Amino acid sequence: MGKQAVCTVMVTAWLGMGGCTKGPSASTADILFQKGVAATESGNYQRAIGFFTQALDLAPDDARILAARSNSYSGAALYAEALEDLEHAIRLDSNNASYLSNRSRLYLRFGEKVKAEHDLEHALRLDDRNVAALFNLATLRFQNGDYAGALESFSRLIALDPKTAPAYFNRAVTLDALGRRTEAIADLQRFLELSDNIRWNASAREFLEKWRRED
Repeated sequence: MGKQAVCTVMVTAWLGMGGCTKGPSASTADILFQKGVAATESGNYQRAIGFFTQALDLAPDDARILAARSNSYSGAALYAEALEDLEHAIRLDSNNASYLSNRSRLYLRFGEKVKAEHDLEHALRLDDRNVAALFNLATLRFQNGDYAGALESFSRLIALDPKTAPAYFNRAVTLDALGRRTEAIADLQRFLELSDNIRWNASAREFLEKWRRED
């Protein structure tokens, strides 16, 4: 099965936001921060960027605000700005697994696969239960042709969260690439039990029909 078959949607890790800002401007910065979060959640990324920028004027070294603005920049397809903010956040909080996982996605945007994999492995050393990092590392390994590594990572993810539907789809494709068709079919069947994604469900059924014909 070709590499293009894998579900390549990378998972965004939670921003790993810390406590409140401190100092006389803390209240105002926190209010602006919360407004930015709300705007991001509604998909209004430019408005969110404005709120976060105002908050950073008051608290320029608040890693959580930098990470949040990075997320909004990504939503607005401003990936260079997103990477700059996240690198600043990581300099301030170098042991935040979610920041590292999110930076890996940005590295992939720029074709930096080695850096992306390093960030994901580092994130998992810090937090071996980070579901987003596990999913992204497994997907990256599949895309690099490391099917055994991908299988190990997808299996770890499923053990942590047995209801993560995309992991079953991707593990099925990985198992098929390794010649383990029976297990692949079982994973796709489990995916269909869990998933409500119409497009991916249709793809899963196409694979099942194809594999059953070939068997």
